[in-house]
Amino acid sequence: MALRVDKSQGSQWLSVPVPDDKQPRTQHRVQIDREVLNLIMQEDPRPPELILDLIARRAVKRMPVPNSEEGDRLITRHNLELVWPK
Repeated sequence: MALRVDKSQGSQWLSVPVPDDKQPRTQHRVQIDREVLNLIMQEDPRPPELILDLIARRAVKRMPVPNSEEGDRLITRHNLELVWPK
């Protein structure tokens, strides 16, 4: 699977679109705090593309209701345990 990350310079968030398995035309959006991603990358030697894909898919699966006003699932330090084990 190709992973497209939407980012802008200086942004705190990485935005990852995740296709819906049940409705192929629908996409979910997961926003991951860069600081959180850096913490994970210090512990896990896998490439960031794999980690981002894994986190984004877990977020859609384990967070059935988006937690932002825009309908995105936001991954921060406070809810990281939902998608990444300690």
